[in-house]
Amino acid sequence: MPSSQSSGEIPELVESMEWLRDNIPNDSGWRYTWAEIADGMTEMGFPITRSGIHHLATGRTKIPSAATIYGLTRFFGVPADFFFNPDTRVQVRETRELLGRMRTDD
Repeated sequence: MPSSQSSGEIPELVESMEWLRDNIPNDSGWRYTWAEIADGMTEMGFPITRSGIHHLATGRTKIPSAATIYGLTRFFGVPADFFFNPDTRVQVRETRELLGRMRTDD
């Protein structure tokens, strides 16, 4: 029986990228724009165009390169397996929630 998922496709890529934008703010405390992400990744040595990052974020591109995925994890400061391991995503989310609660308790 053929799989509906292409080889190399990352499940929940769009949702994971949205979660990163919603929960890891830029230096001004705002949500990163796709342009900021693309520009930042390019500056870090992981070149991607603004339209390229937008295509990933909207699901138009379903199979990103390993360098692009690694660049995203470096840009947002999450573990390298964030996009591949559901347990890692849960751990990152729980850690961010805990840090958020600690900041509001100060």
